[in-house]
Amino acid sequence: SFASVPVIPSFNLPIVKEVKEFNVEELNGFLKRRLNGIDNHIDILTV
Repeated sequence: SFASVPVIPSFNLPIVKEVKEFNVEELNGFLKRRLNGIDNHIDILTV
């Protein structure tokens, strides 16, 4: 049986045009938040 894995909602993601306009600090923050979310999902999958 498979465990229920939460899906990352896409409604709160910026569109490509918005990401292209990020400065370095905004882009770094965005990527760190996304990677943290991915790490959390990996942890759930490997439990």
